[in-house]
Amino acid sequence: MPRVDFPPRLARLPDGTEVLFRLIGSEDGPLLLELFGVLSPESIYHRFLTPVKEVRSEHLQRFVEIDQGREVALAACIRDGDRWRIAGVGRYHLGPDEDEAEVAILVGDPWQCRGIGGLLLQSLGDLARSQGVRRFTSTVDPGNLQLLKFARFYGYRTARRYEDGLIRLETNLDE
Repeated sequence: MPRVDFPPRLARLPDGTEVLFRLIGSEDGPLLLELFGVLSPESIYHRFLTPVKEVRSEHLQRFVEIDQGREVALAACIRDGDRWRIAGVGRYHLGPDEDEAEVAILVGDPWQCRGIGGLLLQSLGDLARSQGVRRFTSTVDPGNLQLLKFARFYGYRTARRYEDGLIRLETNLDE
């Protein structure tokens, strides 16, 4: 997959909040740590499917050093006084079959249920389609009812349950 071209874009949430969508870069480590600081233990568990108490430097490096040939990572930024802060992130990673990608979205607790996740998913879907991806998949804890409701709203369906009790969701981007 060639490097994705995604110039920064501004959007407005239904409440009027301006959001800047842009690619995540290597300089975003401190902003991602700041985002992690506003996540509840429940939000962390639902995103990583395991409890995480702190972000280690090797994990942070993985979050900001994107393999441009295999993945895309977007930041949703909002103004906080005279600076931008990351309110949410979305990424997809190509699977072995390059027409399918695993997608994940994380929105900080103070900004959940305001439309950021939906705009991230739409932006990722547009980028993925332009790169030949036809299907998004996601692995979800069945107790994450908020995400399951979000996924149904955006057309995801349950494909199968994994043996360890997680749900695999998928959606066709062509539809």
